[in-house]
Amino acid sequence: MDDLPSLASLLITARGSLSIAEVARLVGCSRRAIYFYEVDGKLPKIGTLNDLVRAMNPDKELIRRIYAAHKRDAVARNLARAAKRKGAS
Repeated sequence: MDDLPSLASLLITARGSLSIAEVARLVGCSRRAIYFYEVDGKLPKIGTLNDLVRAMNPDKELIRRIYAAHKRDAVARNLARAAKRKGAS
């Protein structure tokens, strides 16, 4: 499963020739937020992800892969949080 592309790399691909500033303007968020999604691997909320997809207008296959990666990353993050809480108790 490690060979699957990250959400960050899929967002960079979807952005194509648009600059981070252009995407941020279209989505209505900061350039820093886009940077965090693409470089630091921060997970956007689903509403923000919807806005990103609309702004970048990728093809249907890339959209499917973006949402699958988001779901995968969200599940992994939640499992890690649960394990951390369980270890702390």
